[in-house]
Amino acid sequence: MSLLPPATVPAAAVPDLRTAEVPRLRTPTVVQGLAFHRDPYRFLLGATARHGDVVGVDLPVSGPAVVVAAPEDVERLTSVSASVARAGQGRRHVLGMVSPASVLGSDPPEHALLRGRVAPAFDPARVARLSEEVDRVVRQHLRAWPRDRPTRLVERCRVLADHVFALVMLGITDEVRGPALARAVRAMLATPGNPPLPPPSPDDGALGAVAQVLYDRRTAPVERLLLAEVAERRWGLHRAPTDASALLDGQDVISCVLDEGPQGDRALLDQLVPLVVAGQEPPAMGLTWVLDRLAREEGRAASLAGDDPGAREGRDRFVAEALRVRPPVHSLLRDLREPVEVSGTRLEAGTTVMLPMVLTHADPRTFTDPGTFRPERWGSLPEQPDGYRPFGAGAHRCIGEPLARLLLDRAVAAAAEEVRLVPLLPRTERMVVRATVTAPVHGAPVMVRARPGT
Repeated sequence: MSLLPPATVPAAAVPDLRTAEVPRLRTPTVVQGLAFHRDPYRFLLGATARHGDVVGVDLPVSGPAVVVAAPEDVERLTSVSASVARAGQGRRHVLGMVSPASVLGSDPPEHALLRGRVAPAFDPARVARLSEEVDRVVRQHLRAWPRDRPTRLVERCRVLADHVFALVMLGITDEVRGPALARAVRAMLATPGNPPLPPPSPDDGALGAVAQVLYDRRTAPVERLLLAEVAERRWGLHRAPTDASALLDGQDVISCVLDEGPQGDRALLDQLVPLVVAGQEPPAMGLTWVLDRLAREEGRAASLAGDDPGAREGRDRFVAEALRVRPPVHSLLRDLREPVEVSGTRLEAGTTVMLPMVLTHADPRTFTDPGTFRPERWGSLPEQPDGYRPFGAGAHRCIGEPLARLLLDRAVAAAAEEVRLVPLLPRTERMVVRATVTAPVHGAPVMVRARPGT
């Protein structure tokens, strides 16, 4: 279950690897794709129950891949060197519009350079200093949510995540441009269907080419708004100060990118647009699942309110368990550059490996009684047990994790203090796939009510 030795080790040193083909699902690609997107947990659980922890699938978007589901193998493959397994290239199988010149789509050596360029904006110490501002924005949104009538958490959480990212990470304090950018991003990512159709890839033939044209048209407003912000920064144009701008420190993503010196508009957009996309969907889905769980665990709300150490620890455990039960990212993808061994099976270079969080987060080999929501389990578990990777791992671990954790903490605290979320469906919804993230099939409808005394 370890990586193969370097090529300098004689082949005779690894004589026990099986040479038989990886077992594969034989159903048509379109059937596999529909089943996966409609219910990734059930699809992958069925595949591994029938064929074991290593099984080949063929999905319309990502193409042929090998699912590796043993928690210890996931642990190895997420921590291995990028010279062996490439995450940027793997991600581009699903997010075809993500530029290889971005933090999301790049691999070493470019990835370290691009990540380092924007790292100051995501530094945990910087994010922590903005806690009060994030809390203010969260409470502003919660107070504006409609009372005593149905609303979908997924839509409300997207708006909230967009606002926080545009302000804290992009440093856009303009009260017109910030909301306009948030609306443009939502329009750019909106797709029909349930589950929604995945973002297009130019590699998907004639249909993909047409979809890419439509996507480019949707992207144009986002790019115009970003370039307008860039132009103001480049030329030092006057912007009226706001309460928020007084808190920001010139280390936002746009400032970090511009600090690298003269760059063309296309180079700037290739770096900024993927980060804007990543700043919406994963945190918005994570926030949706966490608040949906809070709605179903009303009895815990009182213990999660406030900022005393007990409440903070309680929120940490609550969030960890909510992200275990419903991981916002369904899988991590890696493209192998060298052969590896997993569960006694040799995977050749060129294989795309799918490491499914929807399975490993519910694996009884790691989690006792995994179907039960039990935040208390995190008092005895390590912070990152094998296979638990809500924010990814390795060099490509989510750069926005500090902000996402702060947003989740502030949202749970504010909701526990100010509103009562009443779920309108009897059970937690099944997950559907949207690109790399999971979304509730019906959007997590709730009734928002004022909490007594507020």
